[in-house]
Amino acid sequence: MPKIKYAKVPGLPGWSVSPVLPPGRDEWEPVESDDPAFMIFYGMGDNPGGDRLYRIPANTPVSEVVKVFKVGLHGAESYGYDPVETVHLVAENVDKVAALVPCRVLFATTSSLGLKFSRPVKNAEFKALEALFPMDMAMQLGLDGYISDWSGKGSLLAPVKKNNLLHLWWD
Repeated sequence: MPKIKYAKVPGLPGWSVSPVLPPGRDEWEPVESDDPAFMIFYGMGDNPGGDRLYRIPANTPVSEVVKVFKVGLHGAESYGYDPVETVHLVAENVDKVAALVPCRVLFATTSSLGLKFSRPVKNAEFKALEALFPMDMAMQLGLDGYISDWSGKGSLLAPVKKNNLLHLWWD
């Protein structure tokens, strides 16, 4: 990827953002930072025009990304959940996910959050992960895609363990 010029994000110390990206990128491929103190991910925030790269301090909690990008807002609006409560629930839950298994943000929008685990998820961690997403909260917490693809047999979150990725998504 060519050298990108980032601009500071007002009100978010240490955060910077690229110009709008051309189409054709793979948001599932992590973008590596040349400085280990920072991580880079794809996002579509309040900036008009399309996806951009965000460069933020590596120690930024995932919940902060959720709050900045209002992850879950689209689902709340689509399914009639309280928007503020939904974003708050998602933020709390992803911090619990990150405490179980270290992960990094790959992309964030109001309708989607992609997390890549830094190592394979162990069986005990997977059971604890499943417990963070009870079926009565699954849609509000972003498991729309998993529910749509689930055969009804086995674990709803089996793809998470298989792919080492968690994709929260509201369609």
